[in-house]
Amino acid sequence: MSHRTRIDLRPGRMLAALVAGAALVLGAGIAPAAAVPTTVPSLDIQVASVDKAELREYGSWTQAARKIAIGPSTGSVRVDATVFGDLAVTTGEVWCQLKLQQEPWPVVASRRWSAAEWAVVADRTLPLPPGVVNAGTGARWVGSCGAFEGTATSNIRWLLIEDAAAPANVEFGADPRLLVSQNTLTAPQAEETVIVAVPGDRIRLYAEPGTWDLDGVTPLAVSLTEGSTGIRVPAVEVGVTADRSVLGFTVPEVSTPEFGRAAYRMEVTAYTVTPGTSTTPAREAQFQFVHDFSVTRTKPPTVTTLTLSRHVTASLGTVTATAKVTTPGNPYPVGTVAFHVDGKRVASVSLVHTDKGVAAIPMPRLSRGVHDVLVTFSGTADSGEFLANSVSSTQRLLVVR
Repeated sequence: MSHRTRIDLRPGRMLAALVAGAALVLGAGIAPAAAVPTTVPSLDIQVASVDKAELREYGSWTQAARKIAIGPSTGSVRVDATVFGDLAVTTGEVWCQLKLQQEPWPVVASRRWSAAEWAVVADRTLPLPPGVVNAGTGARWVGSCGAFEGTATSNIRWLLIEDAAAPANVEFGADPRLLVSQNTLTAPQAEETVIVAVPGDRIRLYAEPGTWDLDGVTPLAVSLTEGSTGIRVPAVEVGVTADRSVLGFTVPEVSTPEFGRAAYRMEVTAYTVTPGTSTTPAREAQFQFVHDFSVTRTKPPTVTTLTLSRHVTASLGTVTATAKVTTPGNPYPVGTVAFHVDGKRVASVSLVHTDKGVAAIPMPRLSRGVHDVLVTFSGTADSGEFLANSVSSTQRLLVVR
């Protein structure tokens, strides 16, 4: 699944090393938070989630120890409340079904539960019509259950073998010795964002803590792929914050047409395989985040200045920080102004036409001592025109008590 984000890049020479490389891969030395400095102007994308898929293979379909007996006398299947692990169904739904494992794979029983129905533990039962399991001794049946909650899903399968002596009630349980396979998937969600970048610009993907992590597993790859040629260019200076909530990288030199735009795709991926044992499943996990974007030539330059209402103040005093963004021929720049104190973002303001390039905030309460204050500007679309990023000079603020 992809989400469209247009990112415009200046033309430049394709570096030979980038053409030859497939993607930048970070091993155990993944860059720390310092590789994602907030004081560098960035183009930000808010990410709700990424594709996270997991497949657990618990054993062969023919493995006798995994066979659950079911027969003509079986009238119901109870679904264990813990089969979906950490996936709590509060607004979604759950479904289960039983089908014969032979063409045309007929479904003989199925049921869906709303979140409210699933909350009633005693009602987590799949009823079977009398005598529906009658394909003959040794026939194979497949039991499946799935849960949906928001963008997350979980699906589980069990193998059942027809046996005339099977009990009246059987269970779809969470015992890994009986599961055949289990997979989970979280689909990606992101804001539809129009972004423009030039080589050297930073792009940051903001998400919940832990998003840019696959159980602590690296490598993590970030790449840009040209749509018409399929040439993949690795991003550079890739970094992830310690809590894995922000992924940042620098746009490399890329090839663009002399006129117009070229299509590119940004892709973040990770993959890992964990071997299984006699009691634990083999596990294959991966995640992917994809955004489509386009390439253009240049962006009008901007200049950002910062003014403090005073440079010396008491701890309870009020200081106003004012940012002014200018660009040739455009008195109404549009974009995001971010205020930083000692390298940390303390506030951000979205500039619209009526602001005429000016944004002001009261400074937060600061501790005693000298503090460095600066402002960054990230340009956004303005009637089809995209403005370049810029950063102000640093201003010193002394708090005396």
